[in-house]
Amino acid sequence: MSKKIILIIGIFIIIIGGIFTYQGFIREESLDFVLEKVFRGDIYQEVVEVGTVRAGEEINLSFKSMGRIERINVEVGDMVEPGQILVELDTASLFIQLSEAKAALELAKAGLARLLAGASEQEIRIAQTAVVNAEKALFNARQNLEDVKIKANSDLNQAYEDGLTVLDTVYLKLSNVFNTVSVIQRAYFTRADQEGIRVRGNKERIENAINNVKTFIQAAESDSPETIDIALIEAETALSVAADALKIIRDICETPVYRNLVSVSDKSSLDTERANINTALTSIVNSQQIIFSTKLANETNINAAQAKIDSAEGQVQSAKNSLAVKKAEPRQVDIALHQAKINQAQARKALLQEQIQESIIRSPVEGKVIEVFKKRGEIIQPIQPIVSLLPIAQFEIEVDIYEEDVVKVKIGNPAEINLVAFPEEALKGKVISIDPTEKLIDGVVYYETTIAFVQEPPEGAKPGMTADIVIKTAFREDVLIVSEDAIQQRNDKFIVEVFKDGEIQEREIQIGLKGEDNRVEVISGLEEGEQIVIR
Repeated sequence: MSKKIILIIGIFIIIIGGIFTYQGFIREESLDFVLEKVFRGDIYQEVVEVGTVRAGEEINLSFKSMGRIERINVEVGDMVEPGQILVELDTASLFIQLSEAKAALELAKAGLARLLAGASEQEIRIAQTAVVNAEKALFNARQNLEDVKIKANSDLNQAYEDGLTVLDTVYLKLSNVFNTVSVIQRAYFTRADQEGIRVRGNKERIENAINNVKTFIQAAESDSPETIDIALIEAETALSVAADALKIIRDICETPVYRNLVSVSDKSSLDTERANINTALTSIVNSQQIIFSTKLANETNINAAQAKIDSAEGQVQSAKNSLAVKKAEPRQVDIALHQAKINQAQARKALLQEQIQESIIRSPVEGKVIEVFKKRGEIIQPIQPIVSLLPIAQFEIEVDIYEEDVVKVKIGNPAEINLVAFPEEALKGKVISIDPTEKLIDGVVYYETTIAFVQEPPEGAKPGMTADIVIKTAFREDVLIVSEDAIQQRNDKFIVEVFKDGEIQEREIQIGLKGEDNRVEVISGLEEGEQIVIR
């Protein structure tokens, strides 16, 4: 067998083996999805409708919003060109707001950049110092509580010691009262008359009070502070009994039988003992008040000290949390929040820019000013005619636009006009008016919209001819674009699957304009060139 034949047979075997390898391995592992790259390009929205050619009519131009006329640049009879500025509103306040919106946008972008950059070493050191200082403050607060408790205990012990001293004085004064009454009773009231019986009975009352209070005083000197509180109450009772008994005995000394019998000196002794008893009563009450106020002050001071500890503990936890936040990677929810702020600021900026653009009336067509309805300085209302033009163009297009589409259309939007009678000619046009009054067609709401020819219609065009209209309502240049088929919506979030390093990862994105040809603008979340999954 020649070498040539052997070579051909070998090549054939390699080809057959490759086919079986593809069928057995590669084909079995074919993907159940396709990949598409994120690319950068232009995106637009369109509204497509069918209209009718009609003879050109006068056009009433107005503003969308209320304002004060700053300038009127034309007079009746003036010829105007397309795009020429006819009337301007005062936009000073709008430009101020626009400057603020631009600043807010830059601030929002800076906030996101700062979040992504993370905390600096200096900020982390400051947070660490805050933790150390908070822990020191907590230590001091705890030490202060111990000091307050020690002082509270000392003050209360002193108040009770003073109370014991008062109790000793009370016992001594009660004993003196009993001795004085005993001497007077033995000297004058030994008979069994009514006065003698009453004096002896009150002497016994004093004696019983002394014996009773003695028991409580002895317990107070060797037991807990609570027994001092009880002893003070019993002492107050005993003093009240003694004071009442002294008053009765003193009154008996002034009865007719004993007035001249009891000596002035003995009567004076009874008065002195009554004064002593009253003084002792005052001391008892004062001692009780001091103990009560000391307890109240101690409770207040301890609660205040404890509150400082609670506050210091909260400060420590807050400082630790702040340090943890400084050290942590930015959370996706925080990134999304900052991105939302950026989107909000961008929307505010775009809205103000649009309002500024809408504060100018430009001529939509070449024509002649046939009427000016307002003067400089007047306040005008929305949709109120300001200037009326008669177009030079012989024809224009009348088209009824569905209510869901008309909200996308604005005066000045470019349009492509294809006359059915001239299928090979694509003509340029522009939206020049939108009737604010609805139009019902078979129960469906439409709005009559007028489109002017930007270029001369073909020779032979006539009113009534049918025109296919494509209005470009929105346009974005040089933006990131993905296919709408790749986007999954979950509640208020938009998710795509990114194929990276052989794995599929879900990622949340922010979308912008939804355009034609299944294209969607991506504001954030993807980078140019990344591969996304379409199932």
